[in-house]
Amino acid sequence: MKIIGILVVCCIALGNSALAQNQAEIDAAMRSYEQAKARSEEFLARPSVTRSFREAAESGDAASQWSLGSQYETGQGFPQNYVRAYVWYSVAAAQGGDFREVAASARDAVGAKLSASDLVTAQALATKCFESSFKDCD
Repeated sequence: MKIIGILVVCCIALGNSALAQNQAEIDAAMRSYEQAKARSEEFLARPSVTRSFREAAESGDAASQWSLGSQYETGQGFPQNYVRAYVWYSVAAAQGGDFREVAASARDAVGAKLSASDLVTAQALATKCFESSFKDCD
């Protein structure tokens, strides 16, 4: 019986040591993630980067249109604006291609956050943007 007790205590000690090591690894991974996220946010906030995304979006690049929608939705590089996010997600979705589904899903999620009045405004702006070949999107 004494041997079983000793074995149980040893197993618990080893288990706690392994848990502590795993937690340390998890904590290190989370710190790395937070640092990478901060660097990404700093990069996206640069005026030259936002200008580049805007220029590419206005030239019809669906990936850049989706990215602008994301930036407006999260407030990275631009003040947070769900109407503008809806517009850029909409035009990216309307173009089809690789970004159609993800942009449509993002558009619908942002649309659910808008009031009925803002949704009508966003839809009208998206139509105007698409019909102007992405030149009149504000």
